[in-house]
Amino acid sequence: MSRISVVSRILDFRRASKEEVEIEAKKAFQALRDEEDILAGLEQSLSDTQGALAALGSRDIENIHELGLYYDYSSTLDIRISRQRQAIVLKTAELEAVRERLVEAYRDMKTVETLMERLVKERDKRLQRLETRQLDSIWNSAAARQSL
Repeated sequence: MSRISVVSRILDFRRASKEEVEIEAKKAFQALRDEEDILAGLEQSLSDTQGALAALGSRDIENIHELGLYYDYSSTLDIRISRQRQAIVLKTAELEAVRERLVEAYRDMKTVETLMERLVKERDKRLQRLETRQLDSIWNSAAARQSL
């Protein structure tokens, strides 16, 4: 098996690996966006609840139990927001790790492509030298026949 065919197979493998990492990166990016959307929804719910609580505070409180429910719900939202922020930090770290692997995959592929280009150039030079030798040989034998 020639070096070019071996390198070509390696290049095909590197391309497939790069495509897998690209898909993984897209999934990780989408997962991060989903987590951020969840956080935005929780923060909006907290804001709405605080607005309702402020409106409740501006009128006479008739039911203390209702006030307790608002505070409990706000506390629950605060806890969920905190957990969601932690989840976003984890998803960001995962995305960064995938991004680093993607950069490495591009680097590997570029290295193999460069090697392939160099091998093809060497092969072309070798074939050109061989062709030149053959033409010189033909020319020399023709010239030798003419001189006879």
